[in-house]
Amino acid sequence: MRASVIVIAAATIFAAPLGAGYSQSLAQQIWTKPAMLTAPRNVVAVSNPIAALTPAGQKLVAWTQGGQVLARVQLRNIWSATTALTPVGATPVLLDAAEAATGDAAAVFNDGTSTQARFYSAGVWAAPAAVPAAVPVSAGGKVQAARLRFDGTGLATLVWTEASATGCQVRASTGRASGTWLAPAELGGGCYSLLQLAVNQRGEAALGLGAPPSGVRHGGSPVLVTSRSKAGTWTGFTNLGSGPYATPPMVGIGENGVAIATFSDANLGVQWSRRSPVDGSWSAPAIVDGAVPAVPTAVAVAANGGAVVIYNSYYTVVPPAPLMAATLKAGSNAWSAPVLVTDAGSTIDSFQVATSPAGTVVAGWIDTSPVAPAGASTAIGAAVLPLGGIWSNTTLDADLFGLAMAPSPYGIQVAASAGRAIAAWTNAGPPHYTGSALKVAGTTIK
Repeated sequence: MRASVIVIAAATIFAAPLGAGYSQSLAQQIWTKPAMLTAPRNVVAVSNPIAALTPAGQKLVAWTQGGQVLARVQLRNIWSATTALTPVGATPVLLDAAEAATGDAAAVFNDGTSTQARFYSAGVWAAPAAVPAAVPVSAGGKVQAARLRFDGTGLATLVWTEASATGCQVRASTGRASGTWLAPAELGGGCYSLLQLAVNQRGEAALGLGAPPSGVRHGGSPVLVTSRSKAGTWTGFTNLGSGPYATPPMVGIGENGVAIATFSDANLGVQWSRRSPVDGSWSAPAIVDGAVPAVPTAVAVAANGGAVVIYNSYYTVVPPAPLMAATLKAGSNAWSAPVLVTDAGSTIDSFQVATSPAGTVVAGWIDTSPVAPAGASTAIGAAVLPLGGIWSNTTLDADLFGLAMAPSPYGIQVAASAGRAIAAWTNAGPPHYTGSALKVAGTTIK
């Protein structure tokens, strides 16, 4: 059933600096004017935008367009020209992209025959090179999911699922821009099509394994987690639950090695588990919000192990389905009462979350039944929660061409670092070119 009590995080007002009808909470967060990363009259659809950000302010946005993986990097407030990371006609799948605090970056993609990576270092993209560890070892094998993250030294961790006719294996490898990829570690068996990886600055990692969630009750996702110690040792898989219509586990990890996993099912609502930094064990699942059904979740974990979980209040196919959030203080087992993050009438059919080292949380969202601006079929925005503060919700963009679609064809990615955050999203380019515009905006945070 729906939650019977909702605590409002902040009232909604209309903020003139964003343009008529664009909404913000009373705790106003100022975002830069959106910059267009694709050509203004582009007609070729953009998909799968991925954003990354370093403490020094270097920004990376990678995406797929016209059968190529493309990327742009912003240094000293100037965006580079678009770099084609793959040749024309290769029809690659962009698996992931990430940046390190050192300024190194990488994009990983599959061209149908091999998994390849291109590293970015000292302002230059290296030539594409196969990741030997991620070349399928089984005849007809295929990398069907992968995630990439860096630690504080510039060491990249790549985790993927290899599927073949005989089954699936989850593997992991590490590599650097200046070196090669190491032989893969075998993490365990299972055809997990959704992976979520978090890596802290000292190299500890948390990994969630499951299947993509649906907008309504579905067959249910596995809810498995594992982690890696500072010494580089992965633990075995821990099964957190198998409740009806379960959604996949989302994970985050603090700089102290504390990791948090969140998921939901139809019986118990949103649940969580904490990883011990001492032995890598996961606590028994406990309830965060039992008044919601099996809804997608996302979790942001601060450096000290405090966390914020974000989730829909109901199924998106039975609107409204706004975003709600609950907060966990570091070392505590008691989550705050849930609050409303987006407008009560909104239907958020996709969202993504990031956190800064200081604990500021940034959530990007796509609303397919927006209250404002008038005439919009889809609104695109971001909410910011400073540590100890209240949510500030901002509509960054909207589809004013009337291309009402659910689920939305648009996507948003947010990234946060010390002092700043960015959001990158797709929208309809003029006039009526669905998903052909790629935009980015930034804001100052703690």
